[in-house]
Amino acid sequence: MKKLDLAQCKLNFCACAAVAVLLAGCGGSGQGTQIVPASSFARRTVAQQAPLQSRRYRQIAETIIHSFAGAPNDGDTPEAGLLDIGGTLYGTTAAGGDVDAGTVFKVRSFTESVVYSFAGRDGAVPESSLVNVNGALRGTTEIGGNHDKGTVFEVAPSGGESVLHSFGEKSDGAKPFAGLTKVLRKLYGTTRAGGAVDYGTVYEINESGAEKVIHSFGNGSDGAVPVERLTDYNGVLYGVTEDGPILGSSLGNGTVFKITPSGAESVLYRFAGAPDGAHPFAGLLAVGDVLYGTTRVGGKNNRGSVFKITASGAETVLHSFAADPDGAHPDGALIDINGTLYGTTCEGGTHRYGTLYSITKSGTETVLYNFKGDSDSSSPDGDCPGGDLIEKGGSLYGTTSQGGLYGAGTVFSITL
Repeated sequence: MKKLDLAQCKLNFCACAAVAVLLAGCGGSGQGTQIVPASSFARRTVAQQAPLQSRRYRQIAETIIHSFAGAPNDGDTPEAGLLDIGGTLYGTTAAGGDVDAGTVFKVRSFTESVVYSFAGRDGAVPESSLVNVNGALRGTTEIGGNHDKGTVFEVAPSGGESVLHSFGEKSDGAKPFAGLTKVLRKLYGTTRAGGAVDYGTVYEINESGAEKVIHSFGNGSDGAVPVERLTDYNGVLYGVTEDGPILGSSLGNGTVFKITPSGAESVLYRFAGAPDGAHPFAGLLAVGDVLYGTTRVGGKNNRGSVFKITASGAETVLHSFAADPDGAHPDGALIDINGTLYGTTCEGGTHRYGTLYSITKSGTETVLYNFKGDSDSSSPDGDCPGGDLIEKGGSLYGTTSQGGLYGAGTVFSITL
């Protein structure tokens, strides 16, 4: 999904429901879901290279922990980051599994296994990171469930699954792409569709599965289409919308917003498009009283940006990506390690298959690793790192949605 053109994804949720699944019509009847192999989607390349800019570059070692093999025995197309529980890494794949509707998987000591395979009515196309709630794994699926508009699910590490909530009834949210954020004893998330005017929602769900919408997007000056997890900072939730504000036929370039658990929402910043950022696609990182994030496009070269924003809404572009040798189109959130920020780009770099980079808070960016994809047939690498990174024992762990031995994505580690 993250490699589909943004113009296709503005309002056509049927076309952009997932990398690996196409719905039989946008009506979401709950019947006739067609499963399509993820490999049928063509890889989008960077068309034109921007002028080379002065920047640092150094190469470090990467290890492929697992190459996904696809349905029916393995996952396919991991879009999200990983969750570490006691040394075991858990994650989701948007496709693969028994009926190619996605999986929950685990990896420990270079051994991967499928914990649960989705079947449709119990959810399909999980594209979000998991969260640990009392030892169980909770997450979302973008489609499936009773109304074919997505679910919140719980999976035991041993493999049993239950649907906590099916989206899509009346003015409920629909198509939850983002994962969940814990605040005290409740979970909060976003849906990219549904709500009062079908531009997405923020919702709350308690431990027993009772859900309610606390905000509907798209009321004119508001944002639209929230796509990633919320960030809890001092009891207030911060997030981004890919589009908005909606003014007439204009969809806008996206927003940064904040919302209280009771539902009081306000727009903190509206992106202006190049040379400013545009269409943020990742969650925010709170460091002190500043929020850091990325936009998938925009910036000076329209290849994406890294930005910071204060609590009062003052925004600064720290870095504009330029494709080659720099990265392009960052999808994942930033991570802070000892005062330095780290992130990935889905495309760009020396081989055009994405990069791992570091960036200082003043904006000095360094490319640390260039993903090779299938450019080296003797040693296939990952392609399009998009999920959020995690740090464990001095190494960064993440996923690529494509590439690897079978072209179905990877789990990788990079030692800093």
